[in-house]
Amino acid sequence: MKSVLKIQTCIILAIMMGGCVSSYIGQRYEPTTKVTVVSGKIPPQYKIIGKDARSFPGSYTGYEIKQKLIDEAKSVGADAIHIVSSKSIETGSYSMPSGDSPGFDPTSASGAGNWNPDGTKLSTNSFGQTSDQQLKTVKTYETIVKAYFLRLRTKPSGKELQKQQNSDIEQKQLANQKKEK
Repeated sequence: MKSVLKIQTCIILAIMMGGCVSSYIGQRYEPTTKVTVVSGKIPPQYKIIGKDARSFPGSYTGYEIKQKLIDEAKSVGADAIHIVSSKSIETGSYSMPSGDSPGFDPTSASGAGNWNPDGTKLSTNSFGQTSDQQLKTVKTYETIVKAYFLRLRTKPSGKELQKQQNSDIEQKQLANQKKEK
């Protein structure tokens, strides 16, 4: 019984410290160094190698969410990600003093300013903030993101990559010559 409780506690702490929970399901390859974000229809040169449904705290920005997905994609060997959906949901709320409450002094956490000018005591919430009971409700959110992890159908070898780069250079040179004429 105690070991189950310890395991549950460790899992909860890991989730809280990590900030997000991943549920990647799919194939794994050697890690990659570059991941592209594709939108719209998945290009034909990619195949889906896995899916991920992830929950992020509401404080995460879109950029931070994208970076976390890219980091996960790199670690499983994906070449691209396709974000299927992103949805913000309300997870709860808490009360805190409104900044315009009479006698509210946000700089006073030490207790020195815990009295209103009329002599009534201010209350202190669990965050150590004081108020004369004029509270505002703050909603908390989390963002749920679903994404496909993609891999190129065929990875070019070193020689094939060099040929492709040479071909690209030749095409650019031809285009420049046509512009000059």
